[in-house]
This record gives sequence, C-alpha cells and structure tokens, in this order.
Amino acid sequence: MNYLMLDKDDITKSYGKISKKELLKELGFKEYQLVSFLNNQGIFREKYILVEDDEKDGILIGEVTGKKARKYYATREGRVC
Repeated sequence: MNYLMLDKDDITKSYGKISKKELLKELGFKEYQLVSFLNNQGIFREKYILVEDDEKDGILIGEVTGKKARKYYATREGRVC
C-alpha cells in the first residue's frame, strides 16, 4: 500500500508517495497505530495529509465532520465516487 502526501493547506499539491513500510518505520508505529493515525487525519511531518493511493480504484479521500465519516474515491479520470 502506498500513500500520497498532500499539502495540508492545499490538497491539490502532491509531494510524492510513501509506502506503508516506510511510514511505520518513520513514525515508529505498529500497524494498528497507523490505522488510527490515518483514520483521524493525522498530519505527517507537520505538513502532509496522507491518502491511500490505489492504482486500481483511484485515490481514497476521507472526510470527517463531527461524529460522521465519509469515504470517497477520486478516479484517475477525475470522477468522485
């Protein structure tokens, strides 16, 4: 699994990808801690939002508002599902 590193102030700017293995090592997390970090929209390196990059399904975008959470996929063609 790879993750896109998006600018927290402008998510249209991407700063590359990072693998799950690299994230776990850099953050010093166990896998369950990484899942929690990602679900809570943790900020990586104080400037990046991480989103799953799935080559088949597109990019997973999470939205959390209050007690509700929604997931959307943006396809390579620009559609949001």
